[in-house]
Amino acid sequence: MMMLAIVTGKSFNFHVIETLQNATEGEQLCREMSYDGLAILSSPEMYNYALTITHTLRASTTRGMYIGLKYSPETAVTHWEDGTLPAADTPWKDATVAQEEFGLLFSAGLLRMTKGRYHRYALCGSAGQYRCRAAANRREFQSLCGHSSILHGVCPVMWSGQPMSGSRVQL
Repeated sequence: MMMLAIVTGKSFNFHVIETLQNATEGEQLCREMSYDGLAILSSPEMYNYALTITHTLRASTTRGMYIGLKYSPETAVTHWEDGTLPAADTPWKDATVAQEEFGLLFSAGLLRMTKGRYHRYALCGSAGQYRCRAAANRREFQSLCGHSSILHGVCPVMWSGQPMSGSRVQL
């Protein structure tokens, strides 16, 4: 009897734009580069990954970078672009969260709301559902991945039913 492990969850992909622009321009650049928009940091894993990939840039400047945190004047609620609310332990720069339109990730890793009109860097992001399963044998694995040189036992990440090249999860 053969058993296959199947794992589902969320995946995310971030990219730092190292040119300066306002929040709207940054969001547009992210979309033009095929990202969902500005990065959503709604989980500790997303936040920590963002800190890691932006460390060098954040250490060299005090400008900060735009992220996918928004304030809705209609509902008077600050939320991530995917509609989720910031966690209770969100590392805010200020004790009171300003009712400004765009979110920033500052050099120390703290978050703050701003009007979005000043030129800063941007952190793009895409998130989605993934489905991951371990292959029963090398032939099935090659069939799933479309690669002939992949080691048996590594799980391909499936995005919309298709393997994502370069994306692998070890089970």
